Amino acid sequence: MGLKAFSIDYSFYAKKRMIDHLSYQYGYTEENVKIMNRTLEFYSFKKK
Repeated sequence: MGLKAFSIDYSFYAKKRMIDHLSYQYGYTEENVKIMNRTLEFYSFKKK
């Protein structure tokens, strides 16, 4: 239970970091956020 909660928190943090990083490099756009969400989902899925 604790581990699951941790992974959810970590995913949220990682997503926020990725979006911040992209915003800094390319500007905040809907498309960049979609790409990051897809990337994050892919890696989360791979880890399980």
